[in-house]
Amino acid sequence: MSVVIINEDDDQYIKLAKRYCNLSNAHDLESISEMVHKDATIYGHHDNIDDFMKGMKTFRVLYPNVSWVFHKFNLLGKIFNNSIKQLVTRVSFTFDRYRNMKGGRLKCTATEYIDFTNDGLLMSIGYIDGPSEPIPSIYEVINEQNSNDVICGRGSSINEHPGNQLFRQLVSESKSSYQAATSKRKKRTISEGIVDKIHNLNPPGRFLIKSLKYETGYIEMTIVQAVDKTCAAFQFHEKSTDPTVEVLTAITGIKRILNSAKAKTKLCRHYTTHKSCVFGDKCTYAHGEHELLGSSNGKNDDDVKE
Repeated sequence: MSVVIINEDDDQYIKLAKRYCNLSNAHDLESISEMVHKDATIYGHHDNIDDFMKGMKTFRVLYPNVSWVFHKFNLLGKIFNNSIKQLVTRVSFTFDRYRNMKGGRLKCTATEYIDFTNDGLLMSIGYIDGPSEPIPSIYEVINEQNSNDVICGRGSSINEHPGNQLFRQLVSESKSSYQAATSKRKKRTISEGIVDKIHNLNPPGRFLIKSLKYETGYIEMTIVQAVDKTCAAFQFHEKSTDPTVEVLTAITGIKRILNSAKAKTKLCRHYTTHKSCVFGDKCTYAHGEHELLGSSNGKNDDDVKE
């Protein structure tokens, strides 16, 4: 745990900010609640103290292996906070947040501010810059999936994977709650809950994505990426029930049928140059003259694809 040193010559509001940071790293939510104004806001959302503390508790449940390194404390002075319509004293600071995980640590960086009332109560917290996308310090290539993993990709084998089926079921069960949510924050909280359920299965489920660095294997998605995927799944689920989308899907299918008539009428430039193609058998261009269609001499007017 990182402890922020409080110096005697620190301004009183910087001392309060450092105390809040130390309590955050110690997960001492009870002591934090004593510092928070009853009408505090967090990241632009108007909450009461109960919602404020509930959000902090939920974050720590979702991310149990989190630690912070706080630095660069600056007193910005008196500021009129438009969202709460009050004159407050603002302190900024930068943090590096780490989450331990198998194969390495996730790190993201952000600069935040804390507004304090004249009597020293925490009135609001917000971002000045960030947070940055968490970046794994080490990638662990995963060559074997367990039954609870959610695998990103397409194809019947992926769709029929037990973890993917469970994931779709959880999204379907929470669809009404997601649609009824009145803010992006509430929708994201629902998505975070589904990610948490997958991670807490036995064996723990992981959100896996095909590794671009290695020819085989998967890497585990970050928490942010997994939540983004879940939000996207909800949005797809909403669109899939829209009759307009069904019509557009049908039109797209027709276009694919029409386009398939042009398949294998041109040589694949990548295959011609490198003797290999990332699309393999799914490539719509010919891998060699023997695959060309519609040409008796094995060549087409357009010769090769651009």
